[in-house]
Amino acid sequence: MTPTIASKNLFDILTKYRSSPFIFVGTPGNHGDSIIHKGAEKIFELADLRYQKIGDQEFMSFDAPKDSVIYINGNGAFNNIWNPAVFDEFVKAITSSAKALIVGPSTFMEDHQFLNEKLFSKARQITDNKVFIFCREKTSYLTLKKIIPAQFELLLDHDTAINLCADDILKDVPKGKHVFYAIRDDKEQFNFEKLNLLSFWIDPVKQCKTFEDWVSIHANSEKIVTNRLHSSILGLILGKNTTLLPNSYHKNRSVWEHSLKNRGVLWQDKIEISAPASLLMRSKLYKWFGNSHKVRKLTNKYYGIE
Repeated sequence: MTPTIASKNLFDILTKYRSSPFIFVGTPGNHGDSIIHKGAEKIFELADLRYQKIGDQEFMSFDAPKDSVIYINGNGAFNNIWNPAVFDEFVKAITSSAKALIVGPSTFMEDHQFLNEKLFSKARQITDNKVFIFCREKTSYLTLKKIIPAQFELLLDHDTAINLCADDILKDVPKGKHVFYAIRDDKEQFNFEKLNLLSFWIDPVKQCKTFEDWVSIHANSEKIVTNRLHSSILGLILGKNTTLLPNSYHKNRSVWEHSLKNRGVLWQDKIEISAPASLLMRSKLYKWFGNSHKVRKLTNKYYGIE
C-alpha cells in the first residue's frame, strides 16, 4: 500500500524535477528539527529522487551543478530570534548556478521589512533559476504573499515531519503512565506566569543528549503537554494524547490551526494548575526550591533521563 503523503504540494513539485540531481541542504537545529529532516527524506525516497545531503556550513562553499535542484530543509528559523545561517543559505542558493531552489515548508516571522532585507533584497534581480517557497501555515503564507518577488512561486503545505508514522521513528511505542510537560526554556519560550513544580516540567531539547533519548522521553509518556512544536508533532506521530501551548510568536498556533487541529492535537493557551499550587508558587521558598539543582536532577530521573 502506498504511504499517505501529507505534504502533497511539495511532493508534486519534487516529482516535476525527478530527472534532476538534488542537493539536500540541512539547517541547524535540535532533536525536534531532526524529524523535519526525516520527514523530508521520506518524501524524497517516495518520489524516487537522487540527492546528495550537505550540511549548512559546507553548502556555503559548495558549487551546485547547473542541472541540479537545491532543497533547503523546512525550518522555523526565518526570524530574528535564531541563527541567521538559513538566510545566508537562501541567498547562496538563489545566486548559484542551480536551475531551481525549493525551500521546504517553513515558518516566517511577520516583519515585512526584516524579511525583505534578509531574503529578497538580492532576490529581486534573480531571473535565471526557478524558486519555490513553501510555508507550513497560513500566517507565513499571507505574510510572504505581500512581499515575495513576482518571479518566485509561493505555496502552502504541511511540515514534512507530519509525513512520518510511528514505525519510521520507533518499532514499539510503550503505552506510558505519566503526563510529560515538555516546556521550552529558551529565546522562543512563552512567558507563562506559572510553571507547576508538581507537573515536573523540563525542556527535552536541553536535557536529552541524543535523538534517541528525545524520542524515548516522549514515547514513555501517556500524555504530552508542550510548547515545543515538534514535541507535539512527535506526540501525534506516536499516538499520544497531546496538547500544544503557545510559543513567543505565531508559529505554534499557526501550525496547529493548519496541520494539527484536525489531527487530534489539542490547544491550550496556558498551563492549568490548582489553586493551592498557585499559592505555593508565589512563595519565596518555592522560587528557590523550584530552581534548585536537586529538583532538576529528580525531575530528569522521573522522566528516565540519566
